[in-house]
This record gives sequence, structure tokens and C-alpha cells, in this order.
Amino acid sequence: MYHNLKIKANIQVKRKLILRTIKIQSAHKKNAPGFAYAYEYHPDKEANKDKGSIFGVIEILGNAESSKVIAEIVLDSVKEAYYESNKQEALPRFEYALGRVNEALVEAAEDGKIAWLGKLSAVIAVLREKELHVTQTGGAQAHLLRKKNFIQITEGLSPKGALHPLKTFVNIASGSVDRGDKLVFFTPSLNYNISKEELKNELIQHTPSVAVNTFYNILEDVKSQNRLSFMVLEITDPEALANDTLDFQDEFWLDEPKNVTESVVTSASPLIDKVAHKSKDALKMGKNIKERFGHVKIKIAKVAGKATEKAKAKREHMARNRTTNRNSNQASVFPMSVKMRKKNISFKRFLPGLKYIKKDYLKIGIYGVGIAAFLFIGSNFLSKEKKQPEENNEIYQVYLSDAAAKENDALTKIIAGDKNGGKADLDKAREAIEKVENSKFKDQFSEEIKTLRQKLQDILDQIDGIVKVNPEEMLALDKQFDKIVYGSKNFYLISEAGVGKVAIQSKDVVFTDNSSTDTLGADILEDGTIVFMTAEPMVYGFSGKEIKRQSLPVGEWYKAKDMIAYYSNIYVLGDDGQIYKHQRIVDGFTKPTPYFQENLSLRDGISLTIDSSIYVLLNDGQVSKFSTGKKQDFSLKGSPKMEKPKLIYTSESLSNIYIFDEVSSKILVFDKSGNFVKQMTSESFKGITSLTSDASGNIYVLVGKKVFKLPS
Repeated sequence: MYHNLKIKANIQVKRKLILRTIKIQSAHKKNAPGFAYAYEYHPDKEANKDKGSIFGVIEILGNAESSKVIAEIVLDSVKEAYYESNKQEALPRFEYALGRVNEALVEAAEDGKIAWLGKLSAVIAVLREKELHVTQTGGAQAHLLRKKNFIQITEGLSPKGALHPLKTFVNIASGSVDRGDKLVFFTPSLNYNISKEELKNELIQHTPSVAVNTFYNILEDVKSQNRLSFMVLEITDPEALANDTLDFQDEFWLDEPKNVTESVVTSASPLIDKVAHKSKDALKMGKNIKERFGHVKIKIAKVAGKATEKAKAKREHMARNRTTNRNSNQASVFPMSVKMRKKNISFKRFLPGLKYIKKDYLKIGIYGVGIAAFLFIGSNFLSKEKKQPEENNEIYQVYLSDAAAKENDALTKIIAGDKNGGKADLDKAREAIEKVENSKFKDQFSEEIKTLRQKLQDILDQIDGIVKVNPEEMLALDKQFDKIVYGSKNFYLISEAGVGKVAIQSKDVVFTDNSSTDTLGADILEDGTIVFMTAEPMVYGFSGKEIKRQSLPVGEWYKAKDMIAYYSNIYVLGDDGQIYKHQRIVDGFTKPTPYFQENLSLRDGISLTIDSSIYVLLNDGQVSKFSTGKKQDFSLKGSPKMEKPKLIYTSESLSNIYIFDEVSSKILVFDKSGNFVKQMTSESFKGITSLTSDASGNIYVLVGKKVFKLPS
């Protein structure tokens, strides 16, 4: 597709430049998963023509119809917001449009449309005269080909940290284009079948129309199962176009594979070629789990029967069509079949003389010949060791290729909702990798092994809802503390040595000595008093200046596991399995009254938290909920296995419940109905001893001498 650009050349003379676009995208059929589209928009209204054009590629894996809805939200929102903005410059106009896109995605998520999270990959660009602005999310990429330099201009633009619709498009790269430049946009699935080096070489050596036609033929041959979109934008002029005499096709549509079996065999061919060239592109396909969901489903054909012949035929066919980047004399990656050669001893030459031997000696002669033959053959076997096939690295290339294929099978099954099947494929991929790790070639394949291992872990993390986070360090103190409580813009940190009051803004620390023993639990009362229970058991109060022991008749209990506060009351989890309520009085608390109205026991309880209901964490990772002393119908649903749950935390201002697992160092998040939301993991989580939150719903964790703030 051609479009005129009003661009001034360096010689300050008006020069007509032409923008040419060529696209490849998948046919949008209902029985194919996901949605992908290559998008361009050039305004018709005169008032908008000077504002530039919008381009992009987008890919979403999952249900085709719901993915299409999200893609339309993204593309429609950016178009409408960009041209309706009253800002004069392109960059602030683009920033405004992306903000509107993120807000639209938040609204979609609030309406229950969340299946796209972690599965959206897109590049969106605005080109106004020579001015280019690009944003990106997920695994989609944008490259600039200038002369012979192929530069990824979206490097580092994808948002970091936990997934959130409001942070889908957060970074912008800006620059300028000139005559002869080529912009290449593509979604992750393309790069699994065509490497960046191939993209670069074809576009350098050929016109975009020829290069894209080559890419289209490769993709048609492979018949990948997943959707993809690809676009080349060439900045050219009429003179350059006059030299391009070939028929020009500006849009290519990939048909859906006829059947899965054919696709399984044919999809092996490009990967086989890549491994034979020891290309790392086949095994290094992205930086995170978002990119991996965009890759095509691919299987490695087995060396057996018709599948072998079919894969071989496909490889030969692709080799003939891709002479630019393929060596016709390349070795097969399949292990060669090595046969032991035995001496062929024929007895025919002895037969003519047998008729002249007397009958009496015939048997002796035959026996003699037989013995001689036996000794001759036996000596050959005894004198020479049997030659074993020399171990080579080709078979381990196949193992790695098979692991990559199983990884992609796992992705496909996970997208379809078959998590158990996906995990089974990941186990097979891990077994294949272990074979390489146990071989003498492990150092040769160390990078590929590391990359595949990380990808397998990323997929397992995705299945288990694990989100890697980078918490913000709020405090680094000289002393080590056991518990943390937030109150009135201050942190209160408690240990057996004393209480530290830390102003959040100034970070000023006021420490008050204490003579108590280990702190079991700590909380804040309605009047702002910090209360904490120690192992004696005793309860202490701290109002900002001094620590005072509180009177606390223990009554029926004498050992405690945890303590929480709510308004002017404290609740103690005794080691007898009961919860006891103590009401606030002057300088202390009343005698305990049993909280339960039923005959219940929580001997397996280890930690308490409260919002208005009380939640008790049990040592098997389950949670019991109580309201007004009565057990509620509540359980954690979809929870990953916890090895050693230690802490539970929530509050009235929070919409989630947080549980810390000590062995895995993960924080598991559930909503107030008990539904599993996610797991958060970080190197900073090792050794968490306490959690708290402020009035805005920010979560803070205490780890020894440091306090961290969790990402929102």
C-alpha cells in the first residue's frame, strides 16, 4: 500500500517521499486460536491528515472471539484518542492516546475480560512526517533497517513487574526516519519460524516485495498453528519505485493448516534447519513468559516410517527455496545409523572339491572346515573389539529440539485450559534436557540448556500464577526486628530488644529499649496504642514514648501462638486450639472470654488476621474463617501447595488475603472469597517475619533489618 509523506529533504527542497507497507497476517477463522492483525490507519479528514498515521501489529492468544474484542479495544482506543486530542505535538498526543488505551483495558478487566493478561503482544507506532514514536508490550518487536544496520527500537519498552491493565503500554521510543529506511514490526510467532538474521539478510538483499514474498512462502510451508502478524514499512520515493519492476502485492494472508498431523511434520523443517546451522534463534525466542505465549506450536518429527520421509521431503523443499541462508551440504541433525561390518565368509568355493573326498572322510572334512571357520570367525571377534558408534552431538541437538517442541506443546495445552497436559509435556521437555546435561556435550549446549530451563520455569510459573516482583526497599535499619505495624504515617518495629518508631517520610528512627522476650504478635488499637505479646506470655503497650506492661489475666490459657487487635480488643490464639477475646480497660485487658460459640478447636492454627471476620491459618495451608464467633463456609480454592505456611495478613482496607510460605519464600494472594489470585516471588522475600499495610492499601513486609513495599 502506498501513501505520500510530506517530508523535507536536507537540501530544503520539497521532495515527495512515499510510504509503502507490506503485511503478512493469519486468516481469522473461528476454529483457530487467538487473534493477530497488522494495522495501519491514515486519516481521511483534512484536519487530521497533518497529524500523521498509526501503524501496529497485535497478537493475543486464547479464545479467538474474546481476543479479537481486546484487539479492537486497543486499536480503536488509540485511533480515537490520538486524533481527538487537542495537543499540537505528536508525542504528547501519542502519550494521551496510550493512557486512554490503558484505561479502556482496565474497564475491560473490571468487566471480567482478563483472559488476555499475559497473552497480549503488540507494537503501536505513530509516523508524522519524519517523526516516529513507538510503544510496545509483550513479545512483539519493532526494528529499523538503515543501510545494513538492523536495530531493535523497542528494546526495553515492555513494562516490568506484575501484570496490570493500567501498565500495558508505558514506554515510548522516539526518533526520525529517512529515505531508504525500512521499519519491521512483527509479533512473537513470526520469530520462531524466521530468525532476525534471516529478516535482515532478505531485506538487505532484496526489495521488500520480494523479501516478504519469501517470508510468506516459508510461513505457508510451515503452516504454523498460531496466529501472527508482520509488517514492513518502507520509506522510499518514486525514483526507487521505478526500479522495482516486479508485481507488487501489499498483503499476504496465511491459510489455516489443513490438519494437525501435516502441520506437526512440516513445522519441524525450519527448526531442523536452524539446529543444523547451530542457530541459537531456535532456542532463544524471548525474554519472558509473555513472549512465549506468542510462539507457534511446533513438533519435531521422529525418525520413523513415513514421518521421516515427509520431514525429509519438506527439508529438501525448503532448502531449495531458501538458498540465501541455507547450506545445501549441511549435515542432517538426525543421528546416523552405524552398522557393524562382519566378514562375509562364503563356503561355495569349497564345494566343488567335496565330491572327490571319500565318504569316510567326508564327515571329518566337513567337521574340519566347520571348526576352521568357527576358529577363523571367533578369532576375528576376540582379536578386535567391537566398534561402538562414536557418540556425537547431533543426537543431543535433537533432544534439545524435542524439548523446545514439548515446551510449545505445553503452551498450546495451557492456552486451551489443559494445565495437567501442559505440565506433562513440560516434564518430558525436562527429561530431554537432562539427557543433554548428562552428556559430554553439556558445555557445548550450556546456553541453550540455560535458556530452555528458564523458559520451562517461566511456563510453570505462569501455570501456578507466580509473578516475579521487585519490591521497593523502604527502610534499611541497624537493628533486626521481628514484627512490623503501621500507624499514623509511622512504622513501628518490634523485637525483644525494643520498639523502633520510624517516620515514613523522614526515615527518622526513635528506639525505645525493652526487656521482653520473643515477640509472638503485634497490632495497633483504636486509640493508636501499639500492643505486642511476648512468649512469657505478656502484653506490652507502646504509645510513642515508653513501653508499659499491660495487665492480662490469662485464665484458661497460658501459652499463645499469635495475637491480633481489633478496635479496643485483642484476640489470642492459644495453644489449646481456642481463640480468646480480651477487652481493653485502663492499663490492661479483661479476663479472657472464649470467642467460639461452638465446640471448636484450632490446634493446627499458626497465625491470625482480622478485617471484621477472623481468619486462622492452619499448618496445612488451609484457612478457617469466623464471624461473631461462628465458623463460616470458607476455604481456599485453587491454592498451590504450601510447604510451610507461616503468616496470614489482611485488613478492612484490603480486598485480598496474603499468606507467606516460609520454605518457598512466596507470598500467596487470595481474594476475600478464597479464590487464588497469584503467587509473588522475590529474592527479597527470604526470611519475612511480618506484614502490615497502610490506609491506602499498600503492603509492607519486614525482613530482618529491612522493610519492603510490595508493587501495587
